[in-house]
This record gives sequence, structure tokens and C-alpha cells, in this order.
Amino acid sequence: MASSTEVASSQARAPEAPSGPDRAADPLAMADQEQWYDRSSIRHDALVAIEDQTPEDFERLAPENAFCDYIDGVVYIPSPVSDRHQHLSGFFYHLLDGLSCERPIGEVLRGPAVLRVGERRKLEPDVFVRPAGPPRPDQPPAMLVIEVHSRSTRDFDLGKKLTIYRDAGIPEIWLVDELGRDRSVIVERKVGEGYHREGDSEGRPSSTAIPGFWIEVSWLWE
Repeated sequence: MASSTEVASSQARAPEAPSGPDRAADPLAMADQEQWYDRSSIRHDALVAIEDQTPEDFERLAPENAFCDYIDGVVYIPSPVSDRHQHLSGFFYHLLDGLSCERPIGEVLRGPAVLRVGERRKLEPDVFVRPAGPPRPDQPPAMLVIEVHSRSTRDFDLGKKLTIYRDAGIPEIWLVDELGRDRSVIVERKVGEGYHREGDSEGRPSSTAIPGFWIEVSWLWE
């Protein structure tokens, strides 16, 4: 059964539709499927989950100018990002992009660019740095990932997405959280087979994955 569900909110299921090859041959099923990707009728903060989707569905139907993630057959679409979210993610992007003009740190990208972690895992971080050149099996898909939490994605970022980033061996993950009890920047660094977490509500976190990249946390809240 293909369906659409609002995560961490009231739940709604779409009408039953064919799956697999039958769905591609059924115009009505395809029209229903396209409607699921339009979340304009949802007025509150919610993370919509569209189940029973293929990688091809995601590539064909995911909105080009909106964030969404494809994880193991489910497409997750959050609420539209706020101006504040865009200002914070843009701040990190421009810092890293400026640094890339000075030294070779890799390719700096900003969501909704896709980070391909596997055939059935295609994520759209707010900002990430991809190793230069074609993908290699001995390299992680990104050297650094930055996620700025929003109301509809905070639990998702700290749960499912963080686990996937760790499983992919991404050297450094920055989580910008101004929704928790203490506004902070959480940095997770890969150490051996695990990760070490540091959190700063003030201070100056710096990157070991991208030498020369650092911030003063107070800059974010000014």
C-alpha cells in the first residue's frame, strides 16, 4: 500500500494505489502520487512521510525547490523552512564557500542538493562538503554535514538522519539547535569506530574535517 502520513502530528492515509510496474502504467495512480508531494494544504509544522516510493519516484517527483529525504522507500517532506532557518544555513554556506576559494576543501553544497548515501538513501542536508572529484569507495560521501533544526525536523535530524550520517562514516556532523532548552551548536566527530559529541552554547567550535573552518557561536544569536 502506498500512503502519505504526517509524522509527529495527526495521521492521514492516501487512497490505496498500485505499486511497482502497475503504478507506472496507471495514470490515476500517478496523479494521486504527484498530489502527495504537494504539501501546500498542510498549514501546521509536520513532517510528511510518503511510503512505498522507489528511487525513481523520488527523482521524478521530489520538488526541486523544497527539502525532502528518501530513506529506504519512504520520502520525508518537512514544513517549508523559515527565513531564520535560511539565514542560519546561508551563513554556514557562505563561510565554507569563502574558505573553498582560499584552499581546496571539496565541493560546498546547500540543500536541497542531494547527498547520495546509497541507492535507497538520498538525503538533503542544509549544507555539506563533498570530497572533490568522482566518488570513491574509500571515501565518505561527505566530509562535513550541517543541519539547522526546524520545528518539523528536529527529532528527525537528531534521530534517523543522524544515525544514517554516522553509519555512512561522515567525519563531522554539525547540528545547529535553537529550539532546545539551550541554544547550541552540537558537533559530532568520528573517532575510531564511534563518534564523540561536543556541545557549545557559547565558545568557538572548530572543524577537524575541514581545517580552517570555525565559528563563534554567539554570532548565530546576535
